[in-house]
Amino acid sequence: MNADKIHELAEGIEFSATYSPEDNKLRLAADKRLPKELYTHLHSLGYRWAPKQACFVAPMWTPQREDILLQLCEEIGLEGVTLLERAEDRAARFEVYEGKRANEAKAAQEAVAQLTDQVPLGQPILVGHHSERAARRRAKRIDRGMREVVRLLSTAKYWEDRSKSTIRTAQYKHQPSVRAGRIRRLEADLRRCEKRLQLGAEVIGSDEAERQQRWSDHYQARLDYERAMLSGTTTSAEDAEPAIQLEDIKVGGSVKVQSASGAHDWFKVLRVNRRDGHLCSVSTVRRRAPIIGTTEILGYRPPEDGQAVQRVKAATRKPPLCNYPEEGCIRMTRAEWRRRVSGSAHVRVAEATPRYARHRVRSALEPGGRFRLANVFLTDAKVVNPPPSDLPSPPSESLARLPTLGPLEQPCNATSAPQSTTTGKYTADLAVARNNAEQGVQVIAAPQLFETPVELAKQMAELAGIEPGHRVLEPSAGTGRLLQAMPLESIDVVAIEWNSDLAAYLKSTLSNLQIKQQDFLETDRSELGKFDRIVMNPPFKDAQDIRHILYAWELLRPGGRLVAICADGPRQHKRLLPHVKAMGGTWQSLPADTFAQAGTHVRAALIVMERPALKRIHSAQQLSLAY
Repeated sequence: MNADKIHELAEGIEFSATYSPEDNKLRLAADKRLPKELYTHLHSLGYRWAPKQACFVAPMWTPQREDILLQLCEEIGLEGVTLLERAEDRAARFEVYEGKRANEAKAAQEAVAQLTDQVPLGQPILVGHHSERAARRRAKRIDRGMREVVRLLSTAKYWEDRSKSTIRTAQYKHQPSVRAGRIRRLEADLRRCEKRLQLGAEVIGSDEAERQQRWSDHYQARLDYERAMLSGTTTSAEDAEPAIQLEDIKVGGSVKVQSASGAHDWFKVLRVNRRDGHLCSVSTVRRRAPIIGTTEILGYRPPEDGQAVQRVKAATRKPPLCNYPEEGCIRMTRAEWRRRVSGSAHVRVAEATPRYARHRVRSALEPGGRFRLANVFLTDAKVVNPPPSDLPSPPSESLARLPTLGPLEQPCNATSAPQSTTTGKYTADLAVARNNAEQGVQVIAAPQLFETPVELAKQMAELAGIEPGHRVLEPSAGTGRLLQAMPLESIDVVAIEWNSDLAAYLKSTLSNLQIKQQDFLETDRSELGKFDRIVMNPPFKDAQDIRHILYAWELLRPGGRLVAICADGPRQHKRLLPHVKAMGGTWQSLPADTFAQAGTHVRAALIVMERPALKRIHSAQQLSLAY
């Protein structure tokens, strides 16, 4: 598009253009919407609309992109917003996004909490039970809710990371070592332009020569800017260093560089690298990026004594190559090793341990496609053991002295809001949410199971009067409602459940209890022993509750107490009520809707009995215990 056409399309529009030497980007702002043809032309040159900046941005400077701005604006100003200020604006915007997702995650957690108040996460669906249909619907809603919590927490964590990385990236670009790397690349680009210009306009053409000259001028201007910024960031009144004479740098001396955190570190020089007779870099003991360019060197200290060079050579000498068998190593012959050397096998350095000194070992990828290196032992080669270590052995109690991490002050669950952790605000919450979503709701076949309502379970635990040190029996554990109402930390509990799936579920959720998977009526009394308290909700079918309660009564110690639920029917009144009265116990009829949540309106009663401390029962009170 020619200049006249551009001026015609831009008529009546006010433009302003800027250039930022920090990020090498051109920006164009307009007070009106651009004609489609002019917009397409800008897009073809690489300009993209940035809605947050309200301008068109080119990713880097080129002569063509500069020309279009000069045609529209006649001059290009210096960008007034620094890279760090722009990063701070982006970080603030990302924090707003993060806050919105965090609030949405909290609301989703509260919604799931309302569903899980009566059915804890991990509660099984009881197939064949009255509650199965409603439980499956509730399970789907819980599953959707927990996955939504995971999605929202993941999104909030994403924006948190973006906010931190935006500032971190801007600060990284201002580090002297990074700026020195840009200087080296610009110097290389400038040399290529100069070589191209040396060919002359007769060879490359006048247009190309003019274009290369503009690139050369641009590179030189950027170099002046970067060098000025580097000198401004590497010198200060406190850390003023004398001028460094590069030719004075010797092996064994130390050079000072600035680390990523901004601190100044000294590293021993292992080798001096030269190009065309001039020093260009030094190799140091720095583990990451050991080669340091001359532009990164902020200070130099000569070797302390004449033995420095010998010490450096001794430190850089290759450690011995060893060949010894150990657990998990790969055994092969020398011929097999030679065939694999060019592929997935190589020699690596094994760092010093309290047992062995620093040495080299052959290594190769483990078989099975696990992409993990293992040491190689050549079976037909001489065994060469590694040299012994001169490091002090760690104390035997070292593991016991390590600090242990305690629980979070506010543990995250389905009802808690996101809390801050050392690794990120949402790391712990996200892990718990994912675990809950994966745990979900299990499916277990358990017909004729009527779970004890939560409030009734608490009441039964209070009536039992469980004290620390008591031995307690729950002979029909089911899903563990009664167990969860007990002070499990201070008592010895034995739980019995005949359903294998429910027993496995209890073992996974209440791992600190003694859980037996068998029919309570078939258990050996001598094996179970005696109990201080028995709390139970036995099955009602075919009057099994009568048999269970009378069988449990025989396991109660003198002075012990039994709290049980039974059907409030004629058979129970005939067999159990006289026994309760004889023991001075209580019989309380429960409301008809006590088990309505479990899908039944069966009439039930709550009984409490205590075995007399003295084993004496009048003959008129003797009852038949046949069952």
